[in-house]
Amino acid sequence: MRESLPLNNLPIKKLKPILLFNDEKYLYLLDAEKGILLFDNFGSYLKTIHLEDIKNIQVLNSLVYYFTNGKLHHLNPQTFADDAVNLPPLSGAEKQVFINADKLWLSSDGGVKLFLKK
Repeated sequence: MRESLPLNNLPIKKLKPILLFNDEKYLYLLDAEKGILLFDNFGSYLKTIHLEDIKNIQVLNSLVYYFTNGKLHHLNPQTFADDAVNLPPLSGAEKQVFINADKLWLSSDGGVKLFLKK
């Protein structure tokens, strides 16, 4: 059994975690101010992906998806390549995005919109 270093030994102080989850490669800790802290599946700290004002992320096919400023971003955590797609305007503040292989749901104060992949 392997044990990681305690989080208070990280070079980043005063964490405000929002979300914690893992996939086949990484453990992701979304922090309110720092962005995404990336760990290996044994809990060893790897790096921080600095993102501001991100409230939710989702990982699908080894890409990190997040929504900000009317755009859906997908980020490769290994290369830091970040691509974005503009989405139609919504009524109200965007709250959360959920993605699967061919659909995207986006919730806002005005309701939920469903987008289908062509």
